[in-house]
Amino acid sequence: MVTDHYRGGHSVLGILNDGSNKVLVMLPKSENDVVTKFSKGDTVEANAIIVSWSSGLKIAKMAGTDARKV
Repeated sequence: MVTDHYRGGHSVLGILNDGSNKVLVMLPKSENDVVTKFSKGDTVEANAIIVSWSSGLKIAKMAGTDARKV
């Protein structure tokens, strides 16, 4: 279960390096200023853990911190 730490924060949708799986990384509200500067096509790194997985959609929902553009 994801804590209230992520309530009000933005999420970033992307693909892993090999392109076979999608990820949705939830980030805390304190990182909204950083996230709003990301653009489609940016390469982004974050510290994150998987909180759920959808095998049908092949998407991992992750709780993350320290998102940054590479």
